[in-house]
Amino acid sequence: MKARESAFRDPRFWYSHFRICWGQIGPAFDPRLLSEAFGANDESGIAWWHEFTRWYPEIIDESDGELQDPTTLSIRFANALSMDIEFHPGLRPFYLSAPGSKRVLLGELGPHWRLPMLRWAEASRLSRLAVGALSYSQVLLLLLPGVWPDPTDDADQVESEVAEALRDIAVRHATAERLASQWRAAVAKGIEYSWMRHRPAGWASSSEHSLRRGRSAGPLNRLLARALEKDGAK
Repeated sequence: MKARESAFRDPRFWYSHFRICWGQIGPAFDPRLLSEAFGANDESGIAWWHEFTRWYPEIIDESDGELQDPTTLSIRFANALSMDIEFHPGLRPFYLSAPGSKRVLLGELGPHWRLPMLRWAEASRLSRLAVGALSYSQVLLLLLPGVWPDPTDDADQVESEVAEALRDIAVRHATAERLASQWRAAVAKGIEYSWMRHRPAGWASSSEHSLRRGRSAGPLNRLLARALEKDGAK
């Protein structure tokens, strides 16, 4: 089922997104700060999220929170590759695909999370290459749960760019800065899982939970490298 683009302009989406998509390796977001940022709370935000994902009480026991036809957002990039983000009641997988080929799982949020899926530089570039109704900031924030820091990143600059993306979706300046700071704390332990460059596999994570772990990440990295290209040039 195709996701309505208007959903990603709804503050209740972003409240729920930040409320449930972090906490794997660090603290979750303060719900009071999320309420200040998005004007929602657990009652209104999670009720909206349940409708958006078509959650019902038995779904976790029946299928571990997975639907056959989940609400899906398709993001197309400037080079004809695309990403599908599936919003199941109990998980959120991210798939990359090239024209005429099968989808490849990049990462997954949920109880059996497969993270990290992207370096900061990759998430930022992918977001800039997205075409369609969603803005750079919206795409970046959608990808953000799959981004863990790299020791080579300028942490202060990354935090500043996250705050700017939050301001771009109408979060007030001071609140955006506090929320970006909480994001930095929520993923800080990710720096313990280093990104390494293997040849010929490309960038790989040392996290045992990541699909980009070690030399086996080669096929996924090649597809990701194509997604990061524009008009055939890196």
